[in-house]
Amino acid sequence: MMEWSDKCPKCNINLVYDRDESTITWTCPICGWGLATTYIPPIRQDTKIYTIYILQNLSPKLDQLKTLSRILAVNYIEVKKILSFKEFVLFEGKAIDVQSVKTQLENAEIEFRIVPDFNYSKSGEIL
Repeated sequence: MMEWSDKCPKCNINLVYDRDESTITWTCPICGWGLATTYIPPIRQDTKIYTIYILQNLSPKLDQLKTLSRILAVNYIEVKKILSFKEFVLFEGKAIDVQSVKTQLENAEIEFRIVPDFNYSKSGEIL
């Protein structure tokens, strides 16, 4: 088994590290020699079920109504009724799916809470 080194085995130059959503690579900038492996972000490995609660809002803005209407697939009147509750379960799902809904809510400045605590960055890394 070869011992790991951050140097190219051909040129002895430092390898260039790169990571995208599902791959990590190290490449030699001189000769092009490289190594690649799979990368699975922690958010995709999380199997917990999270619940997003919408907090009461008695005077929602139009863009907030639109966002919630789109997520819930209901009309604005129904959304207004929902927002009159002290708390409402908007969504339940795995971390990767919660991330998408969370981003929509943040963009629309809608108050919410997630249970259990949701500790992921936008890139899916643990905070």
